[in-house]
Amino acid sequence: GLPHRRYHGKVGVITNVGRRAITLSVKLGNKPKTLITRLDHIKPFGV
Repeated sequence: GLPHRRYHGKVGVITNVGRRAITLSVKLGNKPKTLITRLDHIKPFGV
């Protein structure tokens, strides 16, 4: 699904790729968070 607005503009690392969704590791403050989202909700950094 669509990530919460607190994650908009964050940079993360792809940790797992599925058929329809990917798993990202994002740091929020000092805590690493895991996001599971579809490909059309993310874009490469710097584009």
